[in-house]
Amino acid sequence: MYPDPPALEFNLAGIAIAEHRLGDTAAASAASDRLRTELGDKALYQQAQVLAQMGDRESAITALEQARAVGDGGLIHARNDPMLDPLRSEPRFARLLQGMGFDEGIA
Repeated sequence: MYPDPPALEFNLAGIAIAEHRLGDTAAASAASDRLRTELGDKALYQQAQVLAQMGDRESAITALEQARAVGDGGLIHARNDPMLDPLRSEPRFARLLQGMGFDEGIA
């Protein structure tokens, strides 16, 4: 048997981040756009990961705040997720973590 394909949100987020790191901004944008348009609020955490990795810290934190508002389960990883490392020095990110019961540091 073949393994199940990865969930679309993980697949698209991974493609967007990898293509961004490889310098293919068109492919990165296409995957990021699909993540947003096809999955919307169901993938806010993954959208935040992509935005953080692309250097758009403000939009990434906004996506995380929206994820919290809709109860996105991915937020349980926010304290230690390396894809969110670009946000660690942002006061809004620290407040978000504190509001969820985490301290602002990395475990």
